[in-house]
Amino acid sequence: MNWLEQVEQVIKTKEKTLNLSSMALGAVPKLLLEAPFLEYLHLTDNQLSSLPEWFASLTQLKELYLSNNLFTAFPEVILELPNLEKLVFTHNQLQTLPENIGVLQNLYWLSFRKNQLKNIPSSICKLINLENLDLNNNELKQLPDDIGNLSKLTDFHLYANELECLPTSFWELKELKELVLAKNVGIDLSNEAFCNFNKLKILFLSGNQLHEFPESIIHLHELEWLYLDDNKFTQLPKGFEALEKLERLDIINTPIENIEATIAKMVNPPILDT
Repeated sequence: MNWLEQVEQVIKTKEKTLNLSSMALGAVPKLLLEAPFLEYLHLTDNQLSSLPEWFASLTQLKELYLSNNLFTAFPEVILELPNLEKLVFTHNQLQTLPENIGVLQNLYWLSFRKNQLKNIPSSICKLINLENLDLNNNELKQLPDDIGNLSKLTDFHLYANELECLPTSFWELKELKELVLAKNVGIDLSNEAFCNFNKLKILFLSGNQLHEFPESIIHLHELEWLYLDDNKFTQLPKGFEALEKLERLDIINTPIENIEATIAKMVNPPILDT
């Protein structure tokens, strides 16, 4: 079906989901004004660069997908969607986010992967229901000081940014289960408190050119996957064998000495990728 047929069918049946992805849309069809009951709207892979003001009438929206479009500015009309829970805005050209993005209090999932963001407004720290935050592949040099307020966050992705340090409150994100800090060349993690993340299962530190292994990692007793490839350190610390739940260890292009001897001491040796 073409986009018109799909919209007409949704209006007729009052379905709550509409998928208009890959329809070469240059604008959101105004016919959607007749579907205020929509809860899930997919507009991925089109040619959209803005959203109309009337979009605010879609007040029942819970999930909105806008990836792979032509947005260079965040459509502030999104801030008028009080029930929004999931916003996926990957593969666009955003450079900034609105200062009041914190009004979207019901968000639990937020993705801005592959944009051009240089900073994150502090009000994002008010999104206290966030569980998944994906900021991979941007140009971030720092995070807001109060990022630790996101106390429900379980998945935090920061791959391929320009982070050099992390705010003190970052180490208060104690619900984290997956943390991606890879490809932030120059970031200093030598004395950081990974031991606070006692629920962490997956940790990516690849490509950071680290000269020292962050020793607090040996206290992550729930850790299952650890990616350390493309770093500079040559030693794993004493106590590494205490990571008894480790299933996978990736050390490609990291010149760790005597790795086999270390692994041999482990009760359940992980799969080793060298």
